[in-house]
Amino acid sequence: MRKIALKALLGVTLPIFFLILTAGLIIYPRYNEIKVYIKSLSAEKISRNTTLKLLTEISQPSQESEMILANPNMSMEEIPPEELIKYQNQGNVLIELEPLETVISVPSADIHGPILDGEDAFTLNEGIWHFPLSPGPGQKGNMVVIAHRFAKLPPATDTFFNLDKVEIGDKIVVNQTNDQFSYTVVETKVVESHDRSVLAQRHDYRLTLITCTPLWTDEKRLIVIGKLDKIYGNI
Repeated sequence: MRKIALKALLGVTLPIFFLILTAGLIIYPRYNEIKVYIKSLSAEKISRNTTLKLLTEISQPSQESEMILANPNMSMEEIPPEELIKYQNQGNVLIELEPLETVISVPSADIHGPILDGEDAFTLNEGIWHFPLSPGPGQKGNMVVIAHRFAKLPPATDTFFNLDKVEIGDKIVVNQTNDQFSYTVVETKVVESHDRSVLAQRHDYRLTLITCTPLWTDEKRLIVIGKLDKIYGNI
């Protein structure tokens, strides 16, 4: 009787075990995509994004003066300290974030982590880097934040691995101790790795996120641009 009961138990549990194992092998590699997709299932978000995309497409871009950095053929992640010092000597101020904890969050792409200051791109090896010639959160101009795409992998969130999941209308939030600055994504695009125009200063209030693309390469740069909500309003 015991052998029959044991066989019956194995006959039930083994198929369940293999079913769970198979499901895990199928789902786990797509865990990141599934998590991001579930977060995107919001009727309010879809409506807001559609409205903002329409408004962005029919609006005309304003004429803005630019400060383009030297050596336009240099990759934006290969900016040596001496070049930053040269620009500082020419009157361009190296801007560092206030000595406060500064954290960036992009809920739609499961991005969340501290923004780090550093005089050169080696800071990227530690995490999300505030480009030191750009203003801080909430300030006028083009705040530039750069991060590697696959130095860290999900479930880690202090990486731009999911940046390609960001869409027009999504929110980017920068928290700095008692201050919170919300940006609305108005543009996503891909540029060449030597395109320095995305680092240029502007007369509006914007946040530019930069990482490599396609995934697992550093061939080009993926750019996500957000405008401060005090300008665009909460749509």
